[in-house]
Amino acid sequence: MSLSELPPEALAGSAIGLFPFLYATYEFSMRIYTQRQCGMCEGVGLVYRDEEGDWLPGSSDEVFKNQRLRKCPTCGGFIPWLGWGFFLFSNQYVDPGKGGPLQRPAKNFREMSEKARARRLEKENAARIKAEAEASAAGSNTQSPPE
Repeated sequence: MSLSELPPEALAGSAIGLFPFLYATYEFSMRIYTQRQCGMCEGVGLVYRDEEGDWLPGSSDEVFKNQRLRKCPTCGGFIPWLGWGFFLFSNQYVDPGKGGPLQRPAKNFREMSEKARARRLEKENAARIKAEAEASAAGSNTQSPPE
């Protein structure tokens, strides 16, 4: 049976049956793209809160290891990803929980993402300047006075 011999109902039914898969592919790819572009979680989809209440990426320092990871409020944390080790052996490292409800990306995603990037850069620059100042102070204390 060729394509021209099929009744129009079969073709319409096939198109209607294919539509949900095409739409889901579009939605999933847009969510994944949004998460990969996120400035708050840096594409991981999971975040911690630091002492100041700022969100930090889930892949950041070991300091926050005892805190529970949360879905990123900016991108929605559609596909949380910390690496193959966590994926394959998640019950050994973290309490996976139920995952919570599926979250949509924030309406002001780009604005929140840029603010998070800027805040992280400010903190990194402040820490670098402080380390350089301490190193130069320690270097000046160890130098012998001129004779």
